[in-house]
Amino acid sequence: LVDMMNGPEFAEYKREANRALGRPSAACLATWTATCDSLTFTADELPQVLAGTGTDWQRQILRRGQQQRHQVGITVGSPNTRLSFTGTYFGQDGITLGQGYDQYSGTLSVENVIGRLRAGVTATGSRSVADIGSSAGLWGEALANNPLGVPYDSNGVMKVKPTNDPLRVNPLRQAEAFVRQQTRNRLFGSIFAEVQLGRGFSYRLSFGPDVSNRTDGQFHGANTVVAGTPVGNPEASRLDEETFAYTLDQILNLHHTFGGHHRVDATFLYGIQTERYTSTTAAAQNLTYEEQLWYNLGTGEVRADIQSNLQEWALRSYMARVNYAIADRYLLTVTGRFDGSSRLAPENRWAFFPSIGLGWQIGDESFMRRFAFVSSLKLRA
Repeated sequence: LVDMMNGPEFAEYKREANRALGRPSAACLATWTATCDSLTFTADELPQVLAGTGTDWQRQILRRGQQQRHQVGITVGSPNTRLSFTGTYFGQDGITLGQGYDQYSGTLSVENVIGRLRAGVTATGSRSVADIGSSAGLWGEALANNPLGVPYDSNGVMKVKPTNDPLRVNPLRQAEAFVRQQTRNRLFGSIFAEVQLGRGFSYRLSFGPDVSNRTDGQFHGANTVVAGTPVGNPEASRLDEETFAYTLDQILNLHHTFGGHHRVDATFLYGIQTERYTSTTAAAQNLTYEEQLWYNLGTGEVRADIQSNLQEWALRSYMARVNYAIADRYLLTVTGRFDGSSRLAPENRWAFFPSIGLGWQIGDESFMRRFAFVSSLKLRA
């Protein structure tokens, strides 16, 4: 924690400051009495001065943090079918008031083989809720507040302002009425099917969707501080984001051996990637009641910073790769890609990327056997 003056130290600091200015009276300069204290300190400060106590505002906003994690899993299988599920919960209470994190997640995986067909699905879902709170603003109030102020009055009711300083609010009020919460939901996975067509051919289809949304809600109650400025009436804002993306790949593979020493492996691919992102932001001030947080902005005066956004992009690819090997020593690889991206200008949207590679497994040649210390040697270009 930051080393700050306690109540008695701050009281003496204020007495010395007044003496240096010749206040509160000439008599007090000669002898400081209880009457001088009553003339120097405000009604909010005087009880702690007389009692010789103070408030440690940093410790007022701290608490004991904790973490917990729970996980459950199940796996079921047979010669042709496999199923597994894993669920996890993680929770954390921050050491600062108003901060915490909860996350729920689960993964389900199923795979099955029927004759020449192998298919499977894997899906992962998660939901997280992050309570961010006032963060730096809360600690700013804890450090700036007068240690002679008290958080509660004699009846146990929280004081909005511990002292008569108009720029400072009770840090406990800041923790209670400054709320920021981010909620994230996400579901993503992959679906595939692969079939053996015979004669060395196989075909695989893969689809990977990804759906997510995020809500960022902020609420500033009356008598809180935002960016160093006190808030008079309640205000709130809300950001909603949604993203949908997917990949789709179709792959045709060929594996063929002929002549005893010749092998050809070929892969042909057609793939798509796409993403769509939308967001909406709204804010309102002078809300009618604090319990609504950011869920009923229509009850207040809507501000002019209502915004919405849409972003979309897509990528399409064609690819062919052929590997030719003689006796697994002399290698030739020819690859070509033809890609198109929506992010580029129409005249530059498509491009072709060829490549060729040569390889020689020198380590497998007979003349290399005399070099026992060489286990593998390959030349590539």
